Amino acid sequence: MQSYGKDDQIDLKNDGLFKSVVKILNQKFSYVIYQYLRKIFLLENHLINHLDIKIYFRGMQVLFSNQLFFVYLSGAIVLAAIIQYERLQSNAKIHSRLQNLYNISKFGQQKTGVISEIKSRWNNLKPSEKIFGTILVLNSLVFFAWQVPRWQHIMVKYFSTDALANKIPVSSLLFSAFSHSSSVHLAFNMYALFTFCRGVIHPWGKLGPEEFTAFYISSCVVSSLVSIVFRRSMKSPGISLGASGAILSVVGYFALSHPEEKLSVIFLPMIQFDAIYALFGLVTVDSLGILLGWKMFDHAAHLGGTLFGMFWYKYMSKYVWGNRRYVVRNWIALKKLVDVQSRK
Repeated sequence: MQSYGKDDQIDLKNDGLFKSVVKILNQKFSYVIYQYLRKIFLLENHLINHLDIKIYFRGMQVLFSNQLFFVYLSGAIVLAAIIQYERLQSNAKIHSRLQNLYNISKFGQQKTGVISEIKSRWNNLKPSEKIFGTILVLNSLVFFAWQVPRWQHIMVKYFSTDALANKIPVSSLLFSAFSHSSSVHLAFNMYALFTFCRGVIHPWGKLGPEEFTAFYISSCVVSSLVSIVFRRSMKSPGISLGASGAILSVVGYFALSHPEEKLSVIFLPMIQFDAIYALFGLVTVDSLGILLGWKMFDHAAHLGGTLFGMFWYKYMSKYVWGNRRYVVRNWIALKKLVDVQSRK
């Protein structure tokens, strides 16, 4: 995906994944975070030491804050693990406080009417439908924001990425994946997401709602970063936006988890093929698009997203999310510490 010069390095040492990331960031603040995450995930057990890769992105330090990019990737997983723990603990204090706030509100007092009907319908939705509905609403709100002329300068700065800009807001790595250039662009992407997310989230898939959320947010950031690195190296002008990279991450995960599932071309349901062959086709087309310089789509973002979805299925889900108990253990310890301090 990336091009490396003679001074760029890929160093495979037994130091741990996050320590290598810290070397990339090269900041004291990030080193402190690494030490904490090392304890959380217990990297000393060498579960993911074989993934230790050190990569230096030439000229990327001027683009955005390294610390915030690091927080995006690690924070999404940590927060998702904590949220899952709190959801599964019916007697958790945070859940109880939120429930009390809801009960004393005027909406909580209303047992009938529109609000209760919406709440009832929402509770009856499957996890995949709830997640898709949330993403659909967020993408729609961002699309409508693009239609307001006086907001254009804000949207261009924070909800799209320009690889040749002197400074790229780190928030745009995430927010640009919720932006779309047209209603057709939005509709097609949301249809694709709806089609595939049901196959990777419980009960049909392996991902719980929290893991999928962490996966989707991370894929937004990674696909945007790959696009920026490639377009900057090629000095390609223009802005990039859209959820295609993140959605193709979902497609990549789906194809590996359901390799023999039959897929068809939209508007041509008679043409069917296995999901794994569709994955090979996508990787081939996007690779050719990069090599031949096709400009219609952001092939770098697409390929980066697809490969990240495959990487999550093969490694991240098992070695990182599978060790979330260490995050939860530290979260419980932190809650107990806060509770003790509050009683003093």
